[in-house]
Amino acid sequence: MYKTICILSFISILYGCALHPPISEEIIFSDNKSDEFLKTSEVFTAFSKSYYSSDFEKKALAQIGPKPDSTLNPNWQVGFSLYGFAFHFGENFALGISPGAIIVGSGLDATIRFSGRNFITFSGNLYWNYEAIIQRRVYYNGNYGLSIGSFFRRENQEFGQSTPIRRDSLISLNIIGIRSLCYVNFKKITLTGFISLGMEMKYKTPTLHFGISY
Repeated sequence: MYKTICILSFISILYGCALHPPISEEIIFSDNKSDEFLKTSEVFTAFSKSYYSSDFEKKALAQIGPKPDSTLNPNWQVGFSLYGFAFHFGENFALGISPGAIIVGSGLDATIRFSGRNFITFSGNLYWNYEAIIQRRVYYNGNYGLSIGSFFRRENQEFGQSTPIRRDSLISLNIIGIRSLCYVNFKKITLTGFISLGMEMKYKTPTLHFGISY
């Protein structure tokens, strides 16, 4: 697993326009009830990937019209962050800061406990992508945890590769769906992973999103 993550990280280092996994979600599985109000933690690498169906490509190209390059730009489907930080303010609020693979991919996220085991997370980056997640922690024993919920995601895609990126060449998509977040605390590293099943509302086609951070 560790080698796989390292390989993905190396491959992705020049990419990463999509949202990275929210670092602040750590608070869902970390009840900070100590006398110390501010607690910090580090995330070495966070990686995410989005998948779109062939139906999406067909329907989008039919509306956009012929293009010299009819391939989806893979940069917009990968999110990558190096050495992010999470700041836990008590047990009800956490803020995550990610530098991205390059500065323009930097992002922020925040997770708020609004009641008991229920949380809401907001994240966004400088590539005009953002997401809102409502979830409930259904299991946590200190070493393993699971939450389930729903999400709304604003994600950009494009056909071909624009350099520099032109905002008018992007397809902005609204995606809604269900999401699961898993937490595993090993002796040396802590892994957090998510998987989301969604439906983009523009062409009514399914999407898949997953990510991992440690």
